[in-house]
Amino acid sequence: MLITQKMELMKLSSNEELIYQFILNHPEQLERLTIKQIASQIYVSPALFIVFAKKLGYSGWNEFKQDFIEERKYLDSHFQQVNPNKPFSSQDNIMNIAYKIATLQNETIQDTLQLIHHDNLQKATQLLKKSSHIYLFGSNMSYIASQEFFYSMKRLGAHIEYNIDPIEQVFQAQIMPPQSVAIVISYTGETAHVLKICQDLHRQKVPIITITGYGENTVMQYSDVALYMSTRENVHTKISTFSTRQSIHTILDILYSCYFAFHYQENYEKVVEINNSVEYRRFSSNTKINQ
Repeated sequence: MLITQKMELMKLSSNEELIYQFILNHPEQLERLTIKQIASQIYVSPALFIVFAKKLGYSGWNEFKQDFIEERKYLDSHFQQVNPNKPFSSQDNIMNIAYKIATLQNETIQDTLQLIHHDNLQKATQLLKKSSHIYLFGSNMSYIASQEFFYSMKRLGAHIEYNIDPIEQVFQAQIMPPQSVAIVISYTGETAHVLKICQDLHRQKVPIITITGYGENTVMQYSDVALYMSTRENVHTKISTFSTRQSIHTILDILYSCYFAFHYQENYEKVVEINNSVEYRRFSSNTKINQ
């Protein structure tokens, strides 16, 4: 979860609210001003800045400031054309809406690609390659992308399981076969049933690949390797999960493709054979109906 989003959810005193408003309205000044300089501008105690940072899970102000500055650089360098939370307005005609949604999808893919680091992707694909079973866990938001990944991997002969029901997911996490690997998908990294799953997997020493939002969150504490999804949507003020869904699709498509490439020719022949078989059955069925 982004620091900006965490701050929105914090319960603040009146003086802490002054610090929050300064951060929100003057982010460019954080890098060059000391605590004392900011405190003198907004008339609060310098010690309160440490309290504020600790509420966000940091050891002190400097640690918070460094992460916040990095986050701002990420946010300022992506999505130049379309706001992911409100990609269109009431004044847009249908073709403007179509253009903006398509632009948002393209920007999301580029953003996702820039967040994927070679070493993390390599580690994730190696974990998939070495595993005996692959288990997918996540929320309803990731359902469609997870289902597509599930069916694609099945066609390659992978032993993969996915259940949309959160209770069943928690149950599955407690009975993982040896040499399993888990893919855990969570935008915020704070969803209750996902955290329970991660705790159970961690206790069993099951490797965890997380697909999660950019920034620190609880799920990351249990992760063996993290792949970051595009993280520009606000949990409370977005029109829909346009960007998040596209980002999850992109990451899972990349994982599938990397897994496919380990045995490229063999997998290609499998897929072609299955496609031809399905088309033949469909053609034969239609012929009989027409007769």
